[in-house]
This record gives sequence, C-alpha cells and structure tokens, in this order.
Amino acid sequence: MLVLDFVLRISDLVAAMRLSGRLSLINQKPFIIPIFLPQWGCPYRCIYCHQEQITQTRRQELHWADFANLVESALNSRRRTPGRRVELAFYGGTFTLLPAPVREDLLAWAAHYIRQGRVEAIRLSTRPDALSEEVLLNLKAAGVETVELGVQSLNDQALERSGRGHTAQDSINAVQWLRRFSLKVGIQLMAGLPGDTPEGFNQTIRKVRDLKPDLVRIYPTVVFPETVLAQWVEKGHYTPLALEEAVSLCCGAVDLLETAGIPVIRLGLQSHDRMSLGKEFLAGPYHPAFGDLVRGELFLTKLKQDFSRRKFFREAGLELRVAGREMGFLTGNNRKNFKRLKTDLGISQLQVAADPALPSGKWKLRPARLTEVATS
Repeated sequence: MLVLDFVLRISDLVAAMRLSGRLSLINQKPFIIPIFLPQWGCPYRCIYCHQEQITQTRRQELHWADFANLVESALNSRRRTPGRRVELAFYGGTFTLLPAPVREDLLAWAAHYIRQGRVEAIRLSTRPDALSEEVLLNLKAAGVETVELGVQSLNDQALERSGRGHTAQDSINAVQWLRRFSLKVGIQLMAGLPGDTPEGFNQTIRKVRDLKPDLVRIYPTVVFPETVLAQWVEKGHYTPLALEEAVSLCCGAVDLLETAGIPVIRLGLQSHDRMSLGKEFLAGPYHPAFGDLVRGELFLTKLKQDFSRRKFFREAGLELRVAGREMGFLTGNNRKNFKRLKTDLGISQLQVAADPALPSGKWKLRPARLTEVATS
C-alpha cells in the first residue's frame, strides 16, 4: 500500500509539472482529438449497440501511420484555436480491456505527442467493471487524466435488460477507484433504456449528482438497424421515447446536475449527413440538434419562472436582453420558444435583443417603452 501511495504521488507530481505554465488553459473547454475504437475490447454486445454506425468507423486494425495521420490532421485543423488545451481521446470501446500490447501501443503513441508538448493529456472511455490497480497505475503514468465510464444507468433492471453485464454498484465502485487514483471522472448515461422509466431515470440522475463526477454525457436511446433492440421494436417489445419525452427528461437532468456544479458536456449523438437523412437509425428520439432543443427548453422554463414572479408584464411591454447564444433558443426553430413565452404568460408585446455583456444563462428583463416594443 505504501508503494502504491508513493507511485500515485510521483504520478501526480509529474502531471503537475507537465501542466506547469499552462494553468490558464485548464478552465477552457479542451480541443478533443477523438480516436474511435468501435467495440474494441468490449466483452458484451449491448442490445442497442451499433458502434460502427454511431462513430462512422469500421472495426479494423490501427497502425502508427494511421494514428499519426489522424492526430496531425486534427492539430492542423482550422477548428483548433491558438492556446487551446489539446487532449487525445480514445472512444467507442472498452480501453482497459484491450489486449495489453494494443493498449500499451496506443498509450505510447499518445505519449509521443505529450512529450512534444503538442498534446496536454489523454482521456478514454471504458466499462465500470473493467478497472484494476495495475491498469490504473499504467494509465496515470502514461498521461491519462480523464476516464469516462459507460454507466448508462444506475437502475439494475435497465442494465440487465440492456445486456450491460454489470450492476449499478459496479459503477459506484468504479467512481471510487478513479477518485483514489486522482483521475477525473466522466459518466455517460442513456435515457429511455428498456426496463427503465422516467422516475427510474430521474433517480439515476440524483445518484449521479451525489457521486459528483467531473462531467456527464447524456444520450437518448436511439434504435439502430441490425441490433437486438431493432428486433424488439419490430416485434412490439420496446417503444422508444418520443422526441418531446426525451427532451423533457434530459432538460430536468441538466438542470439538476448543472445546478450542482456538474457540467453536462454532451446531449445526444453526434450528427452527420447520413444520420440527418434518417438512413442510419430505425427509431427513437434522434435530432441533429438535440442538445440545443434541451438547452432551449431549459432556458425557456427558467425564463417563464422568472417572468411569473414579476407583476409588471401584464401592464406594459417587456424588453428582454439575453446572451448571444440564447438568442438562438428564442428565435430559432420558427421562433417556437418566443411564441410559447408570449402565449403561456399572456404577453402581448415583447422585444428581445442580444447583449454581448451578458454571460450564458443570464438575462435582463424590464418594462420597455411602448415606442421600442416589438409587436411580433
């Protein structure tokens, strides 16, 4: 145990030295270079899983030349802004159950870019029941800072019906393991799993809040062809969430988690052209801008709560100033939220404008001069 504690302290010191002089970058959203390993190392095939469709990456061998091309292309991308923290991420498989030689090669390749100073850290995804002391020590030594756990649910019935092969307690234990090794913890969740209910999902969110992870991703369950779940849908054994249900569930989840200081960094699957055309999924609440739908719904809910506490809006027009990002929540999608805001609260006159001085999630509300109020 003394040896373990000594190694962990040395590893933490090395990590601190690596980040020396870069503290101003830590609180920025990192530039992620994703390396997809669809199904690599996974001992189970969950009933909903079709990783090749989700990641648009076929299962194949990955060689140094391929890896280097992916990383160099990303590093030279116009999407990367100067001074932004860069992280390499291994996604899509169960990294810690990869054969040791494969795992060691991938970590060594990533460490090459860390030594060059072109990448700050590594993150990866794995299963909650796939951690060990030896593997975690190796991850720390290689420069891994964040481990995202495919928790999916803390409802044992949903886990069993989905063929996950682990329990809710395995996930709780995994979070404790990662904390012991001073690794950042990410939790990936799914809404609308077979065997789950809205209340069951909400219970999962409350339990996740209490675990205090560093970040959370939430994906509504989407049904892909050639999966067990697709067969269940065709036989009437499973009904996916409607889009409105999924948005409502995730809206409540984001509010609960982020109020507790836990950022939700992803909502819904990544969109690509074929998904947008509906050719890659069979059923379920897929939307190319699912995250914006959730954020917009949450923003509207909070606005309405604020409006309801004020007495003057029925007597005069209103001037609402919001952060630039929030303008899209009100004016996008055929101004749906803007119309709902007026209709639900009985507001006849409302002027909305962007205020660059306002941070995201903040707004200013005051009576407007009648000559300035928009009547739209």
